[in-house]
Parts: sequence; C-alpha cells; structure tokens
Amino acid sequence: MSNAFDHLHIKRHTRGSSNELSFDVLDAARDASESKSKRYRGIRTPSVFRPTRPIEDRQAIPQQEPLISVEDAESGNEEPQEGLVGQDNFVEAPAMPLSTTPSAGRDHMARGKSALSEEEEVARRKQRRRYRLIIIWAFVTIAAIAAVLVAAYTWYQHNEKIELFQTHFNGLVDKFVEADASVPLMEAFMNNPFGSSEEDRTALREATKNSKPILDQLSADLANAHQYAVTEEDELALEQVETARSARSTMMTAASNALEAVEAAVAQSSEVNTAWHSVLGADEVARSAAVLANSADNEDQVKQSRDQSKDAQDKLKSVKASIEKVAKERPDLDLSVYIAYLDKRIESLDHAIATSDALLAGDREKAASENEAYNRTDEEAAALAQGIPLSSEEAVESTYEETVKACVADYREAREKTVDSDLLIRQYMKE
Repeated sequence: MSNAFDHLHIKRHTRGSSNELSFDVLDAARDASESKSKRYRGIRTPSVFRPTRPIEDRQAIPQQEPLISVEDAESGNEEPQEGLVGQDNFVEAPAMPLSTTPSAGRDHMARGKSALSEEEEVARRKQRRRYRLIIIWAFVTIAAIAAVLVAAYTWYQHNEKIELFQTHFNGLVDKFVEADASVPLMEAFMNNPFGSSEEDRTALREATKNSKPILDQLSADLANAHQYAVTEEDELALEQVETARSARSTMMTAASNALEAVEAAVAQSSEVNTAWHSVLGADEVARSAAVLANSADNEDQVKQSRDQSKDAQDKLKSVKASIEKVAKERPDLDLSVYIAYLDKRIESLDHAIATSDALLAGDREKAASENEAYNRTDEEAAALAQGIPLSSEEAVESTYEETVKACVADYREAREKTVDSDLLIRQYMKE
C-alpha cells in the first residue's frame, strides 16, 4: 500500500544516515523561508549615528516556527498536525535561520544585541556629553581667567605708565620753577636797561648764568618724556612745555644781549668820562700856563709857562689816545666831537709853547705871531666844546639804544608766549 509521503523520496530508515531531499523539496522550503523573511524587512539595526525608536514602538521579532511536514507545505497548511510528529515522518528542524543569506543572521544578532544594550548606550552618550560639557566649561573658565589676568596686567601697565609720565612731567615743571628765579630780575632790567645799577646787572648776570643750564637739562628731559606719554593730551602738554622752554630761553637770550650792550655802553662811557675828566685837568694846567706867560717879566717865568703848556699838551694827547681807542672798539660810536676838540686844544698849546720859545730867543715879532695863533685856536676849541654833551653817557647810550630796543622787543614777544604756554600747562595739570 502506497504511503502519502512516498513522493518525498525520503528513506524510511534514516537513523544514522543522511536524509535525501529532492530538489523540489528544497525549492519548496526556500520559498517558505523567503516568505517569512519578508516580515522582517523594514526593521533596521539600531545605529549610534541616528536616533532609534523606543523599544515599545518596535515590532516584536517573530520566533522561529518548527518545520512542518512536506505534505502540509505542498498543500499550503502551515499549522502542524497532531499525530504526524515522529522520527519516521518528519524532517528534523534545523537550528539555523530560515534565510540562506549570511547577512540576515548577522542583522538578527545585531538587533538583539542593540535591544539589550540600548539603555547602556543612552547612558554612555549622556556621560560623553557630560564630559564634553565639563571640558568646554573648563576651557571657557581658563580663557576667562586668562582674559581677566591680561586685562588686569594691561590696566596695571597703563596706570604705571600714567604715573611714570606724571612723575616726569612734574619734574619738567619743577625745572621751570627753578629756572624762573631769574625772571623778576630780567623784568626789572628790561623795563629800564640803561637806568639799571651795577648791582642789579651783576645779580641778573649770575641768575641767567644759573638758569641757562637748567633750561638745557629741561630740553634733554623733555625729549626723554615723550616716550612715556599715554594720551594725545599728554603729547599736547609736552608741546606746550617745549614752547614755554623755548620762550624762556629766548627771554634769557634777549636779556643777556641787552645786558651785554648796556654793560658795553657803561664801560665805554666810563672810559670817555675818565678821559674827559683828564681833559678838564689839562685845561686847568693850560690856563695856568697862559696866565703865567702873560705876566712873566723874566726868563724863569717864561720857561715855567712853557713847561706847563707842555704838561697840559701831554695830558690832552693821552686823553685823545683813550677816546680813539674807544672809537676804534666801537666804530658806530660817534666820538668825533671829542677828538676834534682835543685836536684843537693840542694845536693851541703848540702855539703857546712856540710863543715861549720865541720870547726866550728874543724874537718878539714871532712871539707876537704865535701868541695871536694861540688865541685864535683857543677860541675855536671853545666853540667846539659847546657841542660836546655834558656827559658822554648820552652819546654812548644813543649808539646802543637801537640794539637794546631790539632786545627788549624780542623779550616782550617771548614773554607773551611764555604766559600763554604756562596757562595751558596749568590747565592740563588741573585736569
């Protein structure tokens, strides 16, 4: 009697030997496996690079079903039938996945592993985010501290530079105060240069001598102070300091030049005055000789008159030499009226001496002629004396007057600049 499973071509007694399946059975089993594997398409393996769906949203992975009989497979009945299970009637269900594709097994294992370790993966990601946040905050904190330290150091350096500049600037102002000790003396002198006393001129000379080195040092300090300037206002203040220093230097130069001119005028006037006093003495001697010559009645008196005339003439020649020296030292000083007068007086004394010599020789005609020439030249000398100033200072001062006026004008102009610059410096220091 034929069996229902004869068409499977399975040996009845397969214990200890391999089952022999026909190609039709293998094809049927493959088709059944592929139809079941379609259920799992669309289920993706969890990935750490994209978010996964919660476990409860996923489809449950179907469990493997046991193999059915070949007859049920051919008839489409996939439910196992009771009483058909046995070694002689059914093929043993394999332990491998139904799909013959190698990647299908690996995907199944990966899905299982991912499902089991998903909570651990979430915890691991959170921990990594915490670590990243800690590192970021650490870097931010370090950067903030570094920025604060740099800002504090910059602020300290800025304040230190400001204090250093103020120290140098105050030092410049202190030098101004020290150099200005000569200003009151300059003011008094420049208001009346020729009327100053010798004591005032001596004090001014010493004051300007002491102040000039201070201004020179101030110039060097000013050049050094520029490197410590912080703001534009600092630079402008230093420019005003330079203007004030330059103006003070101009004031001292003008005062020194005026002082030099006045002292030269005083010295030359003194020489002329001294020489002129000698003229007066020589004139007295000459007048005495003329009186003695007019009253002489013997040879001794005539000789005495001649000797006095020679003495007066020598004095006048000495005065003339002194005045010519002054005129040579100062070509623009007009002393010609003095020299002309002295020349005329010396000439008249020549005639007086000649008169005495003619009387001693007994030549009364020549004596009368020489005496007449003496009287004429003496009158001419007296006329020249009318044009001589009472004091030589006027003549000398008139020569230096233009020079001194120019110095005074320069001093006044520089003084105005000094006042303006000092005002701006004071305003800067108040700020």
